[in-house]
Amino acid sequence: MLEYSLWLIADSRRLQDQSRRLALQQRAAFTTFIGQGIDMANTLLNVVVTSRDAQVKARCLAKVQQTYIRLSDLTQKTQSNEDLIVSLEGLRRRYEAMPRIQQ
Repeated sequence: MLEYSLWLIADSRRLQDQSRRLALQQRAAFTTFIGQGIDMANTLLNVVVTSRDAQVKARCLAKVQQTYIRLSDLTQKTQSNEDLIVSLEGLRRRYEAMPRIQQ
């Protein structure tokens, strides 16, 4: 019985460690996902600045808006790191400045 109890304690610790490692992995993947979304949206804003086609500009702006809303919702539902929040805020400011750039 003592041997079983020791095994149970060791297995419980192993599972706790594994759970911590998986949580860190998930957080890193989430951070990468949000960061790549912000990069993509900024690339689309670059297209808006350089494109002469009004339809392309409109589609890119719509996609940026959708992406911003989705990423904002995700970061609000989690405890996101400060760098992501700052980057997302930069994206919002850049998006809001687009009409002035287009004129």
